[in-house]
Amino acid sequence: MGGSNFTLEPRIYLGRGYGHGFYIAPYYRYFHFNVDNLTYNYKSEDPAVSGEKIPIAFNGKATSNNVGLMIGAQWLLGRKDNWILDVWFIGWHYGGATGTITGKSGRVVTTSA
Repeated sequence: MGGSNFTLEPRIYLGRGYGHGFYIAPYYRYFHFNVDNLTYNYKSEDPAVSGEKIPIAFNGKATSNNVGLMIGAQWLLGRKDNWILDVWFIGWHYGGATGTITGKSGRVVTTSA
């Protein structure tokens, strides 16, 4: 299993400049996730096999593209401004994901009715 993401988030400060006061922050976020030969041992609930564990191998990938807007505030603290307090108050987010992750087993796996 593995994944990576990237976020581009410029901040526009409405107060005294960088790092001080309220800001709006439009952003773009990309995410990629992949599964390569991950095995999960499924515990069967079928009474015929009495709780036997069935290995299922998962493979696949998914990607996501998102955009949004955050409203928050930031303050530089400490004698040397080396501490930061950042608060997100509200935001808007829109995006979607595509991909397929499949699981395969050497045995038939059924659901209980």
